[in-house]
Amino acid sequence: PILGVSARGTGYLTSTSIDELEATLEAFERNEHVQEEYTKLKGVVDGKAVLYALNEIAIFPSRTATLMSYELHVDGEFIWSDRADGVLVATPIGSTAYALSAGGPVILEEAQVLEVVPVNSVDISKRPLVVPDSAIVELRNLSSRFPLEAIADGGERVKVRESVVVEKAEAPIRIIKLKSKALVREALMDKVVGAYEMPPSARFILK
Repeated sequence: PILGVSARGTGYLTSTSIDELEATLEAFERNEHVQEEYTKLKGVVDGKAVLYALNEIAIFPSRTATLMSYELHVDGEFIWSDRADGVLVATPIGSTAYALSAGGPVILEEAQVLEVVPVNSVDISKRPLVVPDSAIVELRNLSSRFPLEAIADGGERVKVRESVVVEKAEAPIRIIKLKSKALVREALMDKVVGAYEMPPSARFILK
């Protein structure tokens, strides 16, 4: 299990900050904590390199503002061909991260689904697609003028030649949280409500 500690404040997956760490450990000794499980993604690049991610596995050209082409297959069935700035596969937790800014829906953390989100597709009919988390998502025939990369949670990067296969990993990620801290859903609702309480101009800037 992982205890998330942030530099300041708390977040979706962090129960404490550095300043509050001592008090948090005392709360653990009093058994005032819970463990929550979250879906983890496994991505296999060109049948070889393996990536793991909590939020998303994204595929982009190594140079920004460059289009890439790909085919989307789900459980072996062809879904569409597309040209876009990129494409990502996200978990419910990841739906409030990069996927949300790319136009994907917010998914509650207990939903047993994944989402595929095209990033700035040239075809407006290519919308985010929600699939069961038991599905195998294949991105085939990947190509671009510049080298492509598969990126796990904005960190680890692997060069891509032709394909990336993404599926739910066998083992989830377990996060330790204080019982007194808000769940992901509660934190998300606070974020959404806070946005709607803003003046229209501020909401526009936030968007």
